[in-house]
Amino acid sequence: MKKKKIFYGFLSMMMLLSVTSLPAFAKESTTANGIQKAYIVPEDWGPVVKKSVINLNEKVASNSIGDENDEFTVIETKPTLTPSWTVVTSSSQRTVLDAYTSDEMGNKIFEDSNYITIEMYVSPTTDGEGAAFIYSGYNNWCDPYQLDIQLNGELQTIDGQIINELTIDKNIDLEGDGKICPEVDEFENSTFNASDSRVLPYAVYKPAEDNKKML
Repeated sequence: MKKKKIFYGFLSMMMLLSVTSLPAFAKESTTANGIQKAYIVPEDWGPVVKKSVINLNEKVASNSIGDENDEFTVIETKPTLTPSWTVVTSSSQRTVLDAYTSDEMGNKIFEDSNYITIEMYVSPTTDGEGAAFIYSGYNNWCDPYQLDIQLNGELQTIDGQIINELTIDKNIDLEGDGKICPEVDEFENSTFNASDSRVLPYAVYKPAEDNKKML
């Protein structure tokens, strides 16, 4: 009888240990940090911020992004022009169209990556979604320009950690090196010294040579 009590006591202890040790096998949660660049494309009404290309300190599993509704919230803050022609700084929510792992230029890839890209809707108004210029007598890059990236769902790192929060620098230098402009990169920039001593900047596009004649 004594041996049976010892056996059941040992069995109860093992069951208790197995239950209390379960959390050790749960996936760890972490916060990913990073910086972002604005992916700018030309539209009829001017340049627009179409994407945010984010460089994270964690490598994200490609199948863990874009699999949830309303996975991201993006708040855009920038100067806008009021009907009375005064410039004010205002914030509005961007419409997120897609999110995926990408290369450093914002091109979609189907591999794990430290880069994720959020693609957004743009609208044809100077104070609309994504407008990168502000008109105040003449066109200027929006300054300040911010994209506040908020993660509502979860991402997963390649080693199984759950990313449940993003800390992304929201300030973007549109006039400086805070942007990616694929179309602009196809042009060569140079300057011309005018006869009145002014230095005039210009850009030229040279199509690739293919040894074919135009008909």
